[in-house]
Amino acid sequence: MADEKKSLDIDEQNNIAEAVLRIVAGYPDFPSSITEKKVRLDSVDKAEEVGVIPTAGAVIIKQYISGSFEAQFPFVVCYKCNPTTNQAVIEKRKVLENLCKWMQDMEYPTLSDGRKILQIEQTTNVVKTGEDESGASIFQCGCRLKYFKKRS
Repeated sequence: MADEKKSLDIDEQNNIAEAVLRIVAGYPDFPSSITEKKVRLDSVDKAEEVGVIPTAGAVIIKQYISGSFEAQFPFVVCYKCNPTTNQAVIEKRKVLENLCKWMQDMEYPTLSDGRKILQIEQTTNVVKTGEDESGASIFQCGCRLKYFKKRS
C-alpha cells in the first residue's frame, strides 16, 4: 500500500506562500519595470507583472516522532509581459530561468516558527501558457520549496 501524504493545513500553506512571495520579490535582477509592487500573490493582472501562484500538492513528506516535519510546497512563477520579437521572447523567458537559478543557489532566509528552507528547485521548463485579451504573453515555470518545521 502506498504511503498517503498528509496535506499541509491552510494556515501553514498561507505562511509558506507569503515567504515564497517575499523571496521572489527580493530577486535583484528583475528588469527595471518589475518593482516589488509588481510581484503579486495569485495573480498577474497588469501589463507587466510577476505572479507567485501556489499549486496543489503542499504535503508533509516526512513526519518525525517529535512532531517536527519536512514538507514540500509547489508553486508556479508567472511573468506577464509583451515581447514583440523572437529575441525579446528569449530575453523574457531568461528572466524566469535566471530567477529560478537564483532561488536554487541563494542563501535561504530565516523563516518564522522554527521553519527552515531545505531546497528550492525548478520543476518545469519555462513555457508560454497563453496571452491575455491585450496580446500580452504569460510565461511560467513550476517550482517546489522543501522545508523543515521544528515542533515548537
